[in-house]
Amino acid sequence: ARFHRNQLILMQEATRDVSSFNGQAAEARAEVLQAQSQIGMLSDKIPEVEDELGEHRRTCRSEISTLQFQIGVVTRDLGVVRKILGMLKCDDAKAKANGLLQTDTQDDAEDDDDEDAGLSQHSLVECARCNDGQGLIMLQNAQVQPLINSLQSDVARAFVQEQFKSAVGADDDAAEEDGSTEDEAVALTQEQVKHMTGIMQRAQPDEDLKVEPMPVPPKPVDCAPTSACKLTKGSCGRLKDRFLLVEGGIEDRLDELTAQLSKLEHYCEQTDASLVAQLASLGDLLRQAQTSLATSTKLQIDSESQAALRGRQHAQLKKEYTNTMTQFCSDQNEARSELCALTKIRGELYKIEGAKVFIVDCAVSDWVVAECTKTCGGGTRRLRRTITVAPDGGAACPPLEAEEECNSQPCPVDCRLGSWSGWSSCSARCGGGVRQRSRHIKTPAKHGGEPCERTEEAEACNMQSCNRNCVLGRWGKWSACSKACGVGVMVRTRPVEKPAMGTGRCVSPTSRYRRAFSQCNTYNCMRILPRGRNVLHCSSKLDVILVLDSSGSLGSYGWAQSKKLAEVLVEAFSAVKEADIKVSLLEFSSRRKTKWITHLTTGTTKTDVEGMAWFRSGTATDQALGMAQAELVYGRPDATPVVMVITDGKPNSARRTEQASRRLQQKAKVVWIPIGRRAPIRLINRMAATPKRDHVYRGFYDFRLLTNKNLVNNLIGTTCPAVK
Repeated sequence: ARFHRNQLILMQEATRDVSSFNGQAAEARAEVLQAQSQIGMLSDKIPEVEDELGEHRRTCRSEISTLQFQIGVVTRDLGVVRKILGMLKCDDAKAKANGLLQTDTQDDAEDDDDEDAGLSQHSLVECARCNDGQGLIMLQNAQVQPLINSLQSDVARAFVQEQFKSAVGADDDAAEEDGSTEDEAVALTQEQVKHMTGIMQRAQPDEDLKVEPMPVPPKPVDCAPTSACKLTKGSCGRLKDRFLLVEGGIEDRLDELTAQLSKLEHYCEQTDASLVAQLASLGDLLRQAQTSLATSTKLQIDSESQAALRGRQHAQLKKEYTNTMTQFCSDQNEARSELCALTKIRGELYKIEGAKVFIVDCAVSDWVVAECTKTCGGGTRRLRRTITVAPDGGAACPPLEAEEECNSQPCPVDCRLGSWSGWSSCSARCGGGVRQRSRHIKTPAKHGGEPCERTEEAEACNMQSCNRNCVLGRWGKWSACSKACGVGVMVRTRPVEKPAMGTGRCVSPTSRYRRAFSQCNTYNCMRILPRGRNVLHCSSKLDVILVLDSSGSLGSYGWAQSKKLAEVLVEAFSAVKEADIKVSLLEFSSRRKTKWITHLTTGTTKTDVEGMAWFRSGTATDQALGMAQAELVYGRPDATPVVMVITDGKPNSARRTEQASRRLQQKAKVVWIPIGRRAPIRLINRMAATPKRDHVYRGFYDFRLLTNKNLVNNLIGTTCPAVK
């Protein structure tokens, strides 16, 4: 019986082990297949990413090289323009006498017998049929025109032609505004045409630039200009101003190309790093998959081997059990036969002796098995039986009680798990994500114990749609009126309560759905003036910075009118003593000719304005705006900062001016006051804050209007919230 029980226990353990190892082998096989699939996918993906990285690097090298070449061309053109500017010596006595420029090799007029020598040295000539019929304006100067012809970039050539055209038109406008007259236009002779053609043909391109040689025309072209004007005295300043604008335009283009190069290099570096990191990540995944494949393969082989081993052990135990039990049954039957035979022999022996004896052997019942003291791990149990037939001269009764071992198999160990961790963050903010939690195994299951339940759980989260438009709040209150008179505006806005998500949209902060305007104080500023006074007085507490253009494009008349406007503004801001208005004055022209006349700490008077001298140079508006921003440091914390920019011409660098304007608008209210007919209205509108009516005053489209009291009062009303 003990053998029977023990063998059954051993076979049951072998069966459980075979089942467990088969399960492990199946799981390992699944991991092997998954690892093989991942290795195949990664083996295809890695070459694709490597090819993408190689193509990206080739493209970046090509585009960077192209930009660097363009930067080199533009840089050389900038050097050419600066060389021309160095040759323009408008302040020299000789240049003033000639009316245009002074070059290092220019001969005196008396050394030239040709009466048109001055024309060939100092004139702008417009040829309508040149340049394949597109028109061309040239400067008749043997030193400067070849330099102009050597410009290689399209942007430099375009800037030069644009400014030459502006220069021709500016002289007419200036003459009309200040009442002066121009010299008569002079047509080119055939010799002068050949001279200009020779100048253009002698210009050699840069050796680094592969330019197709200009085809030689089959016959001379009679270039008959539609207009050719000899620049009058004082035109040197305007021409230099135009070249300064050309310089600024080329600088802007150079800045743009440099910014593009920097952005491209940053993009290339970021993309390169991303692709390299992706390759590294894919390599890690490949190595992990290969490791997983090796580990899983080994586990599969080991599990299959152990299952086979335990299967053979089970077969051996089964065979041993069958043979033993068969032999036991045979031995038992044989013993019973022998016992029966012995009983008969004993009876026959008594008969031979002649004794008549009735012999009764002891007979007992089957064992009654008590409960085992332990369910596993080795216990004991008692066995009891009773006498069913009392012995009478026969065999005595065997023991009626016994004790044997029981439940010797190892006790099953149930799996014990720890507590659940907290939920992880959702894998997606919208559109359906997954969050997870886990718990660790404290005690693994053994010997047929209860298996472990799930150690990880996942559930869906953030199932709402990713595409949601923003939600706007209610309209806020109206602001105070921006002007004391002359049509101001009140503003109210709507905040964003819930931002847009995914591909959802949100209207711009400047949209009519988020910002509304309403006109206010629409009456004419002249209506509130008392008798005996024709200019408004500002009564707000302001820190005003007057930025006054002193470039050559103004002309003497424009400069004089600009000073008169500045004088009126200074008087209007200083008339009301209790308003406590501080005014500083900045006169700007080129980068070298920009000067603080007064500061906020000292104040400005009419005498300060009258003492200003005309700089007659370029238009470095960006530098002036930067200096105005620096001046705000000396302002008062309880005063409203206002910067008034009075200018007539296009800034030397439009790009830098826009950047400086955006920075300044974060610190102060910037009011642009374009004056004259050639003021860059489009550029100013693009730079100005909204609403444009409060930040751009367009009344002075003619220099003669700068002293118009009605327009001046409207300007004061635009700048000052409270007036008297």
